[in-house]
Amino acid sequence: MTSVRDLDRRSVLTGAVVGLIVTVPCGLIAGALDEDNNLVIVFTLLVLVAPFLAGAVAARRHRRTSLVHGAVAAGVAWAVAIAISVVAKLIAGNGVPVLASLLLGVWSVSIGTIGGYVTFRRELRGT
Repeated sequence: MTSVRDLDRRSVLTGAVVGLIVTVPCGLIAGALDEDNNLVIVFTLLVLVAPFLAGAVAARRHRRTSLVHGAVAAGVAWAVAIAISVVAKLIAGNGVPVLASLLLGVWSVSIGTIGGYVTFRRELRGT
């Protein structure tokens, strides 16, 4: 079983930063666009793909714990993105969609795990 001590914090942080680099700007752009604009769909899809990228980046060079690294990196990126979103919504005087935020967290960790798995499989082919 993998403990927190077995995780490479630098890899997790790098993966989380990659996820945030995609998530935060795309989320802000999607929020600023009119709901009738088709670009909202594109930016929303990018937000949903960001955990995959975070997990894939975090899992590099961690063959034994690639899935855990991917999940943790995507979870950290989600937590930071949600904190930014909650602060922005509270400043704007809007409500915070708690259930949607939690479901996005489940999505992020799951997709981050898949990103870690894809990196694991790709590294297996390379040997």
